[in-house]
Amino acid sequence: MTFDIVTIGSSTQDVFLIQKDVQIVSSKKFATGRGECFALGAKVELDSVVFDTGGGATNAAVTLRRSGFKTGIVSRAGNDPAGQEVLRVLKHERVDCRYLHIDHEHGTAYSSILLTPEGERTVLVYRGASHHFVWDDFPIHQLKTKWLYVTSLAGNREFFRHLVDWATFYNVKVMWNPGVGELEWGWEAIESFDSGVHILMVNREEAAQLTKKLPDNIQGIYNTLHRSRFGVILVTDGKHGAFAWAEQGGRYVVEARSAEKPINTTGAGDAFGSAFLAGYIKFKGDIPVSLRLASYNSGLVIMEMGPKHGIMKRMPGLNTLKRIKIIKE
Repeated sequence: MTFDIVTIGSSTQDVFLIQKDVQIVSSKKFATGRGECFALGAKVELDSVVFDTGGGATNAAVTLRRSGFKTGIVSRAGNDPAGQEVLRVLKHERVDCRYLHIDHEHGTAYSSILLTPEGERTVLVYRGASHHFVWDDFPIHQLKTKWLYVTSLAGNREFFRHLVDWATFYNVKVMWNPGVGELEWGWEAIESFDSGVHILMVNREEAAQLTKKLPDNIQGIYNTLHRSRFGVILVTDGKHGAFAWAEQGGRYVVEARSAEKPINTTGAGDAFGSAFLAGYIKFKGDIPVSLRLASYNSGLVIMEMGPKHGIMKRMPGLNTLKRIKIIKE
C-alpha cells in the first residue's frame, strides 16, 4: 500500500481536569510568572473530567484521514488500556496502524491537563513509550508514502537524520513540527535539515527561542528564518492567527478563525499544521488556501474539549474558506 501521508511522533492518553475555583498566583518563582496553586494536603473538587487521546502523530493523522488522504502512523504506545484506546480511536478513524509499535516495557504516554475557566492550561506529562523512539521503529524497507508529517521524536537527532536521508533518497516530502526535545538543538541544527524538509512549523514563542529574538520582533524572526532553504515556514500565533513565509511567493498572514472564547487550546497546533498540509497537497501548493483551511480546522478544535473532538469532519468548500481573511505582506 502506498500512503499519501504518514505521521510520525507521539501517541498519548489525555485527561482534562476542569476546575472553576482555581487560585492563580503571580510570582517570579514560576517560569511563566504565574502559578496555578492548590492547598497542600487538601482535597480539590473538580467540575468535570474529559478523556481523549492525543499526541501530535495521532491528532494530525485524524485531520489528514478526514480530509480524504490515505494516512498511516508510525508511533509507540504501551501494552496497557491507554494504548488500547489510542489504537481503537485510530482504527475507528480508519488510520492505518500497522506501524504503531506496542512497547512492552514502557507505558503509554499520559498527560493530565489542568484547565482554568479562561481556558489556560497546566500540563502534567509522562512521556512513556513515545519517549523511546529508535530507528528500528521505522519500516524502512516496507513503507511507501508521498509525504511524512513529523512531530515530536523526544529529541532523537539520529532518528530524524536517518528519516530525512531516507525521505530524500526516496523523493518523499517532509513537513516538520519539532517538539521540545528537537527545539533544544538550536536554530543551527534545525536549519541544517532545510534541504530535506519542505515545510517547517513552530509557534511564535518557539521561533523567538530559536532565533534569539524577542517574541514581538516578528521582522527580526522573519529575517533569520527566511535565510534558510525551507520551502515554507509556518509560525502560529494563537489568537493572533499565523504567518507563512514561502521560499517563492512572499509572506502571508491569516486571522484566527474563532471570535468566540476558546474552551481549550490543546491540539490547536496539530490541527493547524495537519490541515495546512492537507490544503497544500489538495490545492497544489496554494499558500492562502492552505492557511485558510488550517485556521478553519484549529478554530473548530479550540471550541471543543480535547484535541480530536473538534477536528473537521471533512474538508470544507472554497466558498467557506474564502471568508477567512488573508493578508499578503
